[in-house]
Amino acid sequence: MVRCASRSVRRLVVRWRRLAAALAAVGLLLAFGACGDQAGAVRGRVVDVQSASLLELTSAEIVDGDGKRWRFEARGFSDPIDFTPSHLRAHMVLGEPVTVEYHKEDGVLVIDDIDD
Repeated sequence: MVRCASRSVRRLVVRWRRLAAALAAVGLLLAFGACGDQAGAVRGRVVDVQSASLLELTSAEIVDGDGKRWRFEARGFSDPIDFTPSHLRAHMVLGEPVTVEYHKEDGVLVIDDIDD
């Protein structure tokens, strides 16, 4: 009787381990699959620029070719030579498009780079 219980326990432990391994694999696939949506690039017209100073961008909004509005936060992005807030405002006034490379952080789109 003890032997039978021992085999049953071993089988149960093996099944639980397999289940745990399968759940861990699914979790990893979901985690790494979600990372694909965490970065990207958008090209469009600048429709809003917010700044803390002449050189420090706070946020920008872009409207892409499909009319979708994208809001980006700077969160440390700084390019005082090529993309000051006033340079972005010039793009806004002239209607010239820009490309914003970004990543997603805490549910917010954060600027990595901006290009003409």
